[in-house]
Amino acid sequence: MKHRNFTTTFQTLSFTLFLMFALSSAKVSAQCQASFTWVQTSNNVIAFTDASTGISPGTFYTWNFGDGGYSYAASPVYTYINPGTYNVCLAISDSNGNCTSSFCDSVTVTGTINCNLFVNQTLQNPSCPSCTDGAAALQVTGGNGV
Repeated sequence: MKHRNFTTTFQTLSFTLFLMFALSSAKVSAQCQASFTWVQTSNNVIAFTDASTGISPGTFYTWNFGDGGYSYAASPVYTYINPGTYNVCLAISDSNGNCTSSFCDSVTVTGTINCNLFVNQTLQNPSCPSCTDGAAALQVTGGNGV
């Protein structure tokens, strides 16, 4: 009987040590999920709010607004030049490299086309009231190609 108790005790102890070793050597992997909400606050202006879960204070944010614009803020406000539908993506990662995630959503922007157009005129008066040697020139710059 003593031999059997010793074997049972040894097996229990071995299993306990194995479990302790397995748990202590297992890498704890953080689970995060990128997400955001958005609301249009005025013409062409969208306020994005980070709604990611499982994030830590050292989380890095990378926003791609779908029109070439980007931000590294947690919850940015962005002004689009043109109304339209944009594919906006948020990528997050923590400072330890344990967690990375990305999320994309379609954002519909309403408003006006922001087009700054400048006209520069140059006039050269004729040399006399009946002369035809005068000239006028217009130079147009700006706009956004629309």
